Amino acid sequence: MRNPGRAVSITFAAALFLYFYSESVLRQAALSKLKTPKFNAETILSKLPASIRNSARKSLEIGNLKDAVRDASNDTEKVKAINNLAVAIDNKREQEKLYRQILTLPQIPESYPAYSYFLMDSRPEFSISIKDYQKFIAKCPQHSRYEIWNNGLFTLESKNVQVPVIKDYLKPLLNETPPYRDYISLYEKISEIALKNGDSNMLEKAGLLIDKALTKPPIYEELARKMEAQVKQ
Repeated sequence: MRNPGRAVSITFAAALFLYFYSESVLRQAALSKLKTPKFNAETILSKLPASIRNSARKSLEIGNLKDAVRDASNDTEKVKAINNLAVAIDNKREQEKLYRQILTLPQIPESYPAYSYFLMDSRPEFSISIKDYQKFIAKCPQHSRYEIWNNGLFTLESKNVQVPVIKDYLKPLLNETPPYRDYISLYEKISEIALKNGDSNMLEKAGLLIDKALTKPPIYEELARKMEAQVKQ
């Protein structure tokens, strides 16, 4: 009579062997300069049991992203590669290590996920102050700033900081002419804060800036124009 427990064990062992063997083959294919790595990888992945196929695909993705970090030829490439890796991994501790690594590299606009991650952090040794974050924004190209402002606002709200802190964070925007229509959402947030605090002066300024922002193009239009101009060159 056939032992069902032994059959399950053999099936599991075979699947486990196939998983690790396939992952090794996938990594070798990724590291070699094959002309069709995607085809080869997908062919191997398709032969894996469905229960472990996604895990193997994720391992291959993480391995490729780590290779991109290692092979980066300059700081800009490295920051972008680290960001991509941080987004892909599920381990929060490892993700934080990657963001801390970005803080040791020269500041570029693409560094903002790390700066917003540590914005007003509860640990003084890692914390990025609001003033330092605002200085970082000021150094970035104009078309990048809205996303960085918005990301910082999301971080502060997710940390449940007090309204006066958010008010101080957004206050510099009241002294700048909005370059894009996208800024309307930030001025609406300022208006919301002004209403809660009975600050009629701030409310009036925010309203005027919303009117100005309505006359500006959205960011994506300017980026599209720049890309089109580059193609024509």
